[in-house]
Amino acid sequence: MRNLVVATHLPVIKHQQLKNDLVAEPHYQRLTATPPDPAPIPIGIERPILHAQIDIDHAKPGCLLHIITVHLKSKIPTEIPGQVLDSQKGIWRTADAWAEGSFLSSMKRISQALEVRRLVDQILGEDPDARIIVAGDFNAEPEEVPVLAICGNVEDTGNGDLATRVLVPIEHTIPNEARYTLFHHGQMLDHMLVTRNLLTHYRGSEIHNEVLHDESLAFATDAKYPSPTTPPSSPPSTSTDPTCDEPATAPPSPPPTQAHNHPLTHRQTAPPAARCAGRWGSHKRQHRRSSHAVTPLE
Repeated sequence: MRNLVVATHLPVIKHQQLKNDLVAEPHYQRLTATPPDPAPIPIGIERPILHAQIDIDHAKPGCLLHIITVHLKSKIPTEIPGQVLDSQKGIWRTADAWAEGSFLSSMKRISQALEVRRLVDQILGEDPDARIIVAGDFNAEPEEVPVLAICGNVEDTGNGDLATRVLVPIEHTIPNEARYTLFHHGQMLDHMLVTRNLLTHYRGSEIHNEVLHDESLAFATDAKYPSPTTPPSSPPSTSTDPTCDEPATAPPSPPPTQAHNHPLTHRQTAPPAARCAGRWGSHKRQHRRSSHAVTPLE
């Protein structure tokens, strides 16, 4: 079992791990499995939920903070028997098998989110004034179902009586340009959700993402992401114009006698294909706020 931890100097009054304790394992018969599943199988989760009750005020016995730590299932597709050619490189036999693997991962992630929400409601049912923090790697952005399920927004439930049970993402106080925890597309996958009674004590948040590695396609190789017009031996291109609409192809090599500037050194001389082929590279520079508008590719 993969475990989570809570590190604190304050007294831990009680703690528990939950793994399909409040939500039964869903069952599903895989469509692309080889050999085929004879019947639906349980779709288990890998990591439990950790719930710790912390004594936050020695002068007031019973003044507890509920900390729920999560690491929801990643977006990496769940492997399906007979459909993964290379698990290390993530090479699948068919596209529909990859899609089904992604569906299974989504099922696990939402199942975990539902268990967290049921735990939150259980705590608030016993103590309507409970202080609760849900924090960790949700592997989901703010507008995706796992985060919304745990938040329980009135806009989603349509029930104003549940307003006191809403959890608030504190990342909303961080400027939008710095609000990301995964470099690829600037995704916000890690969250801290709190009950409203904690907002009066809230002072601010920081996301230390200055040295995150770029996981975008611009830094992948042609071996993994080949272009229909790019030979396997051609070097990858990079981008200087994220708004370009021309086809993403590698720039043609100039004749030996033709004077030609480096295609990535000067925007005005770069062929349209060179500007488009690796548009994610420009995305990276935008998030890093680099002073270099263009970086030559050696």
